[in-house]
Amino acid sequence: MDVIEIRVDGDPQTQAGTRAVPVGGGGRFRHISTGSRGLAFWRQRIADAAQAAMGDRPLLEGPLALSVVFSLQRPKSRPKKHRWPDRRPDLSKLLRAVEDALSGVVYADDAQVCQLFVSKRYAGAPELRLPRPGAWIMVGPLLRDHESGGTARAQGSAVPSSATERDGGSAGFKPASGGGA
Repeated sequence: MDVIEIRVDGDPQTQAGTRAVPVGGGGRFRHISTGSRGLAFWRQRIADAAQAAMGDRPLLEGPLALSVVFSLQRPKSRPKKHRWPDRRPDLSKLLRAVEDALSGVVYADDAQVCQLFVSKRYAGAPELRLPRPGAWIMVGPLLRDHESGGTARAQGSAVPSSATERDGGSAGFKPASGGGA
């Protein structure tokens, strides 16, 4: 199975759940979305980029690994010495938008994702391959640690190398075959 690599430019948007808001009396509630305003546009950008990366390949089957590096715009008030965006948006809510946008385009259901590697960085970090805000997404086969004692990756795995993990996902994802982005 090939690793699908997807790059999406644009400001990453969060996707939260819904919350119930009481309406009038009688225990009635209205459900409202708590996602960001640009969510629909962001998800469509992801789906379009994913479709282009997939070409005419069928949906990926079986358990999958998903790697995502979000590149965020640094606020002007945030000093450059702060390398990590430890403020909003929440990483888990950013990820939710990506997982749902890939459903039906790369894989049938986001429940197929069994391994994750996710990080967020400021755009333009010297070691990042994302000079602008956006996301770098890879989907591929699982890490097969039960076959290798936990040290090797599956051929073409979307799980990042240990060097990538050490620097927070900024060295780039490289398939186990030695290819790269």
